Amino acid sequence: MVYWAKKNWQIPHLVLNSSSGPNNGLSVAIFVRASYFLVNATGPALKLEASKITHEKKMATGTSSVLLENPKGVSLAQKPDQEEYLFEGMRGVIDQEKFQLTLEGKASILSETSSLKAQSLFFNWEEKKGKAKTNVETYKKFTKSKDFIWVKANEVSYEGPTQTLEYVGNVSGKIERRHKFIETLFFQCQKATGDYLKNKVQLFENVFLKRDSLQAWSKKGELFLIPETKRPSYFVLLEDVKVKQEFFSEKEKRKIKRDAFGEKLEGFDYQRHVILSGRPRVHQEKDFIKGETIVLRENTSVVEVFSGVTGLIIK
Repeated sequence: MVYWAKKNWQIPHLVLNSSSGPNNGLSVAIFVRASYFLVNATGPALKLEASKITHEKKMATGTSSVLLENPKGVSLAQKPDQEEYLFEGMRGVIDQEKFQLTLEGKASILSETSSLKAQSLFFNWEEKKGKAKTNVETYKKFTKSKDFIWVKANEVSYEGPTQTLEYVGNVSGKIERRHKFIETLFFQCQKATGDYLKNKVQLFENVFLKRDSLQAWSKKGELFLIPETKRPSYFVLLEDVKVKQEFFSEKEKRKIKRDAFGEKLEGFDYQRHVILSGRPRVHQEKDFIKGETIVLRENTSVVEVFSGVTGLIIK
């Protein structure tokens, strides 16, 4: 631990508890407009500046904490391939024994490709884990695809700190693709896991998706942020899938309403259609359609039905 007071620093002073004796006293050192360095076994891990730094040490136990006002700093990369993270908040606490930083009030952790903002957050530099609470917002840019994902939640647990995230409570977000002809995908659920090293997000409980005229509900789902050759799905919804589409058909010059049900829904990047399977059925105006697999095309009344016996049937 190293302190460096730029100017106007105060001499440390000792405050004793008179009723319990000096062994239960508190040693307090106050630094104004100071810099702070936290060092681990491999070297400097954390550098910050604050308008005021207060170091408190309990004489009886030897434990200490560092209180920060208006902290702003950077986590220093320990390896060449590691990202450096900028952070700031209105208040902060450093637990030196746990190697942990807590930030309160408009707290944020930022990197070149990601950000995490909340009213309260902490991060453990030894374990590379942390948690953010209250009005949590995360942002991630994927360097290969140039796509973006924004997510909001009540609470987020994270590693990295922005590589693997567990979202809990009123989760909502959107994915914007680099190609402008691919519509933005909006999603909602109660729990989600973002594994950004594997480029996918898993959704749980009361899942809702919206893309253009398509709205869909299910119990769980999965979003693939970079399409893979072996699994070209852009998104997959599973269990008790419900689909609703309402659009104006330019070809037929009328509004089309469609409701569909099944156990699995797959959406794709560049094709404007979704595939419904698992005892699928579709209600479209006066028609009721069933089959083994049904293809729903966006902005057209055409429905493709695949049957193991009859093959392709156009409705």
